Amino acid sequence: MRIIYDIFFFLFSLIYLPLFLIKGKHKEGFLSRLGVVGADVKEKIKGKNVIWIHAVSVGEMTQGVRLADALRNKYANTRFVLTATTLAGKQIAEHFKKTEDVALYFPVDFRASVDAFIRALCPKALIILETEIW
Repeated sequence: MRIIYDIFFFLFSLIYLPLFLIKGKHKEGFLSRLGVVGADVKEKIKGKNVIWIHAVSVGEMTQGVRLADALRNKYANTRFVLTATTLAGKQIAEHFKKTEDVALYFPVDFRASVDAFIRALCPKALIILETEIW
């Protein structure tokens, strides 16, 4: 069943790609959406426990940042990776997160993208506040 989903998602992506480029969504976070985590992020989380908090947009991300702050006191040696699906959600994460934490886009739903993202982060926990997982 998963292979059928991967095939349909790939075909949808090919159809959506021109619209994605026209809207200019490729300009920010394109590699992050493909599961690529930069060396700067890897260095920031190196040797730390990672808790990944995912929210879709603004309201959920506001709660995600508050949750990270609440958990920070309980879990020492932890970095929080905040992911969002939307530009507005990521901007909220960037604005309110602590300097030691990271804000990224949630990777697109390709198995290779998600696997690469997880391998790069090696999270100890994933907290999903709201999803747009299909």
